[in-house]
Amino acid sequence: MAAGANSKVLDNNVAAMLRNLWWFVRLMRPSHQMALVLIFLSVRYGIVRPWLAAHALTDPLTTGHFLLVLLGGLLLSCGAVLINDYFDWHDDRIARPENVIVGRHFSRGAVILWHGILTSLGVLLLCIEAFFLKSYYLILLFPFVARLLWYYSKLYKQRFWLGVPLLFIFLFSVPLLPLLFEFRAIDQMLWKELSVNSLSVLDFLFVGMLYALFVSLLGVLRAFEKQIIYYAQRTSLRTETLPDRFGLQPAKMTVLTLKILLLLLVFFVLVLLTIRGDGASSLSSLFSLLYLVLFVGIFLVISTIIGVRNSENAPRIARFFTTLAALFVVLYPLVRAALLQIV
Repeated sequence: MAAGANSKVLDNNVAAMLRNLWWFVRLMRPSHQMALVLIFLSVRYGIVRPWLAAHALTDPLTTGHFLLVLLGGLLLSCGAVLINDYFDWHDDRIARPENVIVGRHFSRGAVILWHGILTSLGVLLLCIEAFFLKSYYLILLFPFVARLLWYYSKLYKQRFWLGVPLLFIFLFSVPLLPLLFEFRAIDQMLWKELSVNSLSVLDFLFVGMLYALFVSLLGVLRAFEKQIIYYAQRTSLRTETLPDRFGLQPAKMTVLTLKILLLLLVFFVLVLLTIRGDGASSLSSLFSLLYLVLFVGIFLVISTIIGVRNSENAPRIARFFTTLAALFVVLYPLVRAALLQIV
């Protein structure tokens, strides 16, 4: 009897641990973290590595050091998610009560503790890598960024004119983080090769900046579309959203303008690929043209058309197609690099 009771208690404890682990994983927003991983991989293997290979150069940032940067970025991102949920727990109870985790499955005290642990580890790893590359100014940058993320979640996101620019900067910096470390490694270890062969890192930096611009604009666009959905549900949030500030119709016009801007950017990239040939074979250039038209341009057009409709489900459907466009933008450098390997 005693053995059976102990076994049952053990099973219950294991089941409770698995449930807590499940809720903890959900709290980390796996889709967001997976997007970050894909962005880091796209920058390294889809933007920097092809440029190095085209000039017969070896990537000086080893896999181990890249993984250190990736892990540091992931931990910092997870910490940012936790502090955001910590301060938004009241909003979440109103907007999505069925999905609330903070205060139901994890206490707010536990959330703030894990935020401190994950953020500190992320900053430490990034500072170690910055020290290895002798980029000592970065050792001061990352603690500042961590603190800025705290104040963004606590205060700045409540003010529209502060929150939106900071959100854009945070999203823009995600692709820039691996790009920055790659650039520092190349500049430090391959400067002789660059000088002798008259090579300029501006070639891949320009592509990386353009990639970061697409990622950040699509991220802000998705945030605005989410705000419109909540506003349409008459959900009052702590954050001052776009429709709260200007009204529903001006918010929809702003989203429409952003989508038109993104379509113009897609057109600009298509023209650039046509003129430059993207430094690759004609087959690769043709693939890039078809990819951007079919999987980015068309999805944005569909999202734009649906977004101007007045039906109840239009904002959600429009955001779904925006998300698809964002996913294919994130994947584009990786897919193109894989094609180059094949051909």
